Amino acid sequence: DAELSRAFGDPVRVLAEVDVPYFDDGPVSLVGTASLEWCRRELGVDADPRRTRTNLVLETSQPFEEETWAGRSLRLGSVELSVDRRLARCRMVDLAQDGVATTTPMLKALGASRDVCLAMLTDVSAPGHLKVGDLVTVR
Repeated sequence: DAELSRAFGDPVRVLAEVDVPYFDDGPVSLVGTASLEWCRRELGVDADPRRTRTNLVLETSQPFEEETWAGRSLRLGSVELSVDRRLARCRMVDLAQDGVATTTPMLKALGASRDVCLAMLTDVSAPGHLKVGDLVTVR
């Protein structure tokens, strides 16, 4: 606490959060660009990908195309991911994020139309390297 207080210049304490539910339960998350565009257009929300804090934003042509990949494998660069399930969002999607200063009513809109789900959770089947622009292969 003392070290953080010195670093922040204000008195702070670190406490356990036991009453706050979190949905951060997958090693790698991904969302498609068409899904984000659908959220902008159909829900009227700011769907900047930084709001979702997903690990990967993949260029897709159809909204929620990534949901059809459940149970399949993705190859990106030398990485292989096993696509698991839809990702339930939390209130963080509504709040200002690093580089996104405004708030938006995304969670309520997702709740009414998408069971608060946006993006997919995956597991790493084969670690490796990937870079922007790598081809994504669905198997």
